[in-house]
Amino acid sequence: MTAKAKEEVSPLRAFANKYNLDNSLFWQHKQSGSWILKHDGVVQAAAQEKIKFDLNIPDFGDGVVRKVVIVTATMEGRHPVTMIGECKIGRGITNEYPWSMACKRAQDRAVLALLFPGGGLYSSTETFADEATPPPTPAKPKSKGLKEIQKIAKVKTNEQKA
Repeated sequence: MTAKAKEEVSPLRAFANKYNLDNSLFWQHKQSGSWILKHDGVVQAAAQEKIKFDLNIPDFGDGVVRKVVIVTATMEGRHPVTMIGECKIGRGITNEYPWSMACKRAQDRAVLALLFPGGGLYSSTETFADEATPPPTPAKPKSKGLKEIQKIAKVKTNEQKA
């Protein structure tokens, strides 16, 4: 763990405890050491704080490859925060739902700016989905019974004799 990451653990733990976010919602970016919070965790924290959003979708014309959404997030007792979310139309979900992705990015940025203002915590919407999802744990092979193992061993022994 980098020195930068060690400094961020304490405020991050306080943030996680405040919003009842379990460890499965966080992961650490290998190259930068920055902490990433899955989108579900951002939504959970925003709901708990009753954050409200105003969306503005600028019209740059239909031929634009990047979609942009401007979000202003408001929360009682805090100044409003305005963030921009963008999405380049590409493969997968960004091809089919670019406005949705741009909106998620803008909302997540605004929520984290309100609730974790020191920086150092990013949303999984900033990353590639493959990085944000840890690989599945491989299933354990089923254990064979002792008689079956002895039978296999006996067959191999007989084959070796031939």
